Amino acid sequence: MAMKRLITFTLLAATAQTTYARCNVPAQIDGRTFTNAVSQAYSRQNPNAGHIYRLEFDAETYTSHLLNTGEAFPGTYTYRKLAHNMGQITATESFGGQLSTYTLTLVCLSQHTGTFIYTQDSGAIAPDVRQNTGTYTLQDG
Repeated sequence: MAMKRLITFTLLAATAQTTYARCNVPAQIDGRTFTNAVSQAYSRQNPNAGHIYRLEFDAETYTSHLLNTGEAFPGTYTYRKLAHNMGQITATESFGGQLSTYTLTLVCLSQHTGTFIYTQDSGAIAPDVRQNTGTYTLQDG
């Protein structure tokens, strides 16, 4: 998994440095809200295809609202800005009595939008280790 993350980060960094040079991810996300749309392409790696989430961040905790069903899931997180146009959220989420651990790597397209890569290390929804993509919109905050 470490090699997969290194390759993902290297590819993202190379792309981010050339493609999205005019945007910035937030320095911190405490008090911010994201709306994330998971890629529509269903696969074993993307069992949540087409789902839309609203992520509300507080200091070290967040709530993930699955807008398709109205369910809400609490979690804890850390955030770090990797480059002016790339950030990474590392999270642990409680989902149906089980914990999911994942990273959400953000690459901005504008000051309020971009692409995310979701990488799950363990989780409540199989497969346990998986990766997929989607888009995010950062609400004013």
